Amino acid sequence: MNTPLRQGALAALLLLSAATAMAGAQVTFVNPEHFSDVPMADRERERVLKDLQLHFDKLAATLPAGQQLKVEVTDIDLAGQTWPTRLHGRDIRVLNGRADWPHMTLRYTITQGDQVVKSGDSKLSDMDYQHSPSHYANTDTLRYEKNMLDQWFRTLIAVR
Repeated sequence: MNTPLRQGALAALLLLSAATAMAGAQVTFVNPEHFSDVPMADRERERVLKDLQLHFDKLAATLPAGQQLKVEVTDIDLAGQTWPTRLHGRDIRVLNGRADWPHMTLRYTITQGDQVVKSGDSKLSDMDYQHSPSHYANTDTLRYEKNMLDQWFRTLIAVR
């Protein structure tokens, strides 16, 4: 049964999925091999950058309709310090809560069509990263960085 209501619902669903597919951040990691602190192994570095890309996409999806987020990440220093280990050939990250907080530098632009709504450079850090309220699971290896990005994005959007 192909009713006008069903056709309208299908069209709305297709439009929503197309809008969701377009909603996302355009993220460029500028020379990630020279970042202060990302995994040196290609596979691990790709996993970290992919996870951050997905997080920027999630943030961009909360922008008002028609707005686009463009980010150029120029440096990342993950929370904690990396210690070499023989465990499965992977290093471990040790978080001591002292001078090992996460840092990130980036350039961003929010556009609507051809108009620049907001742009700038940001140097992010969360010195109190182990005590900042967060909704990320302890198993999320980038929970401190994501929480820092969430705080930055909330402040960025609130300022507009």
